[in-house]
Amino acid sequence: MMTMMIGLNRQMFDGRMEITGYTCHKGRSEPAGSPIPTGQYSVAGPQAFFNSANPAKGGLDEVMADAYKETMEKEDAARAASLPKPEQILAKYVAALGGEDALRKVTSRVITSTTELSPNVRGTGAIIYAQEVQYFKAPNLYTATFQRFNASQTAKGFDGTAAWTQTANGAVNNLNGADLERARREADFYDSINLKQEYTRLTMEGIERVDDRDAYLVIGTPAGNNPERLYFDTQTGLLIRKSIFNTTALGNYVIQTDYSDYREVSGGLKFPFLIRTVSVSPADTSVIHVEKVETNATIDAGKFTRPASKAPAR
Repeated sequence: MMTMMIGLNRQMFDGRMEITGYTCHKGRSEPAGSPIPTGQYSVAGPQAFFNSANPAKGGLDEVMADAYKETMEKEDAARAASLPKPEQILAKYVAALGGEDALRKVTSRVITSTTELSPNVRGTGAIIYAQEVQYFKAPNLYTATFQRFNASQTAKGFDGTAAWTQTANGAVNNLNGADLERARREADFYDSINLKQEYTRLTMEGIERVDDRDAYLVIGTPAGNNPERLYFDTQTGLLIRKSIFNTTALGNYVIQTDYSDYREVSGGLKFPFLIRTVSVSPADTSVIHVEKVETNATIDAGKFTRPASKAPAR
């Protein structure tokens, strides 16, 4: 299967990873050989009935393709005019959190939570619970410690320059490339205010359903990294989902994080008390149950120093 996939991408797409294992399998061990009845020929609608990509000159396909294109262009223009601009959505998000002035009055934050983690990469066995404490300090310092019950502590952080992780045996590993840049942006204490600056391009993609809520989908493309999908509740303005992906030899590895149960904390600011992250692998799945959010807490500067490795890094 992998040989076929790599060969097709090389022959048809100049080596780009356009065809992946998901293209046929859709997450199933055996790919479907026939369509599931839905009552319509294709999700593409009427366009599926004629050749719009390369219609014969003067033929019926060309006439229908031109008419369909004109109709869709008008509909797209009307839809775009009715939707807010990405900048407006980001401004509403900041206001929903409490406003820029209130956000900038806070310079440090400590978040204590109980976090559910997968027991292994296969997700088999009982869920592991860990006491997680996250420390943030403006402008861009971050550390998180994970104390698993009856197990050693692990940690991760960003010291303003380098991002690192520490395993249970004490080994410290540095993050590089796209992972480092993502950690740098996530450590930005005023990330909600600086979202517009973090992305080199912002596009409004429309309204999509997230669970039982309508959400504006904004796609932000950071410099040197993959596009990220941001979903903002159309009513509250709050960020309720963020979807990112890592590029691998087998295709895009998607990681999705949902934010809910926003509550007011000190200073009138709002913060999500339930954060769920899911991915293809159970190893990257977690559920954070926030217990306490402390703002403007005194944090020892040494808390953000990259620890010395106690074992050989892998």
